[in-house]
Amino acid sequence: MSTIQVHMKFFGAFRQYGDDCSFTVPVGSNAETIKAVLAKENENIDPKLIKSAALANQNSILTTADELDADCELSILPPVCGG
Repeated sequence: MSTIQVHMKFFGAFRQYGDDCSFTVPVGSNAETIKAVLAKENENIDPKLIKSAALANQNSILTTADELDADCELSILPPVCGG
């Protein structure tokens, strides 16, 4: 099985866990798979926070239909409340 390297940058509520982290995922992983690996690799991060967050690359928010096939840098964006 081929893998790719993901460098994840943390923002908002995720900053309490550091600035970033890196891990590998299988080629063809989507946002849900990446979130699952992030939760497994970083057990100190609240899994509910990861589940409700969005993942983005430099151009757009990833959807479950987006599959990654090369090493990448992503950002994890927590849900935002306010008014």
